[in-house]
Amino acid sequence: MKKLEMKLIGLLSRGLYGFGMALALVSCSKEEALTPTNGAEPMIYTLPQGNHPYDETLVKVSETYGCAVLYKFNSSDFRWNQVTKPLGYAAVEGDEAHVGEVVDFMFKGNLELGSEKLIKKLLPYRIFLASAIWPLTENPKSPTLYDTVKTNPQTIIPGFKHLAIGVANAGFSSYTAAQKQTMRGALHYNLWQLALTSRSIEMPPAFGLVTDYSSTNFLNLLMRPNENGLLFFPSGVGVSAMIDLQCYMQEMAKYTEAEFAAKYLIPSVDVKGLIKKKYDIVRNYYLLHYDTDVQIFGNAR
Repeated sequence: MKKLEMKLIGLLSRGLYGFGMALALVSCSKEEALTPTNGAEPMIYTLPQGNHPYDETLVKVSETYGCAVLYKFNSSDFRWNQVTKPLGYAAVEGDEAHVGEVVDFMFKGNLELGSEKLIKKLLPYRIFLASAIWPLTENPKSPTLYDTVKTNPQTIIPGFKHLAIGVANAGFSSYTAAQKQTMRGALHYNLWQLALTSRSIEMPPAFGLVTDYSSTNFLNLLMRPNENGLLFFPSGVGVSAMIDLQCYMQEMAKYTEAEFAAKYLIPSVDVKGLIKKKYDIVRNYYLLHYDTDVQIFGNAR
């Protein structure tokens, strides 16, 4: 198997977090090397990381899309967030006996269906496959300034230019179809969040013109989301055109075209036809500009 070296930044001091997030989002693209400001040497990961059958897939993903999918990683790289504080989570490396199941879930009959043009833009710089991810709480008395909280495991979290998936463990094989459906939607939601935030992929210009996302329309959106072209009002995050698009991508990945239509495009839900209008805008735009009908991900579920 071909050896492929991926130079990825090792976070060797807390000082590396001193970048401004806004500046980073404007000035960095996925293809650029991430260089520490204090002269620290970059961490070097070599692919393949093992000799499992799925390692061949991960080498191909890296060569084709420029994304390093890692199941062996250090804490500093995982927690790198390019801001004043590191990512507020801790992770355990993926269980090698079960990493392959997660790799298949992500790519086979899923991301591999998109055009190379789209997936190159959609995948972040790195994806960490962890067996567990836990949130951290601040503790000024701790040497690390944090305490690990192991009572609220996370399945998937976005960082800066990377995504972490916390189900590379024995439990993933017992996921029900409904759990995998939810996870599939979450995967696409978070991938699109990273791609849109970093400006790797643009929104369809017409999408944001259908709904009034202004603060003066907030109560209307909250009380009548479907009438305003929202699939639902996003819980706990508010709403914007970008978040709205992420919700569309999530639901389109979760459901087949027929299921999506039965859930969202019926007259009692899509009262004013705005959901159908935005649904068509999304599908047509990415088919035209990225050679992919994004409903394909849900249709293959």
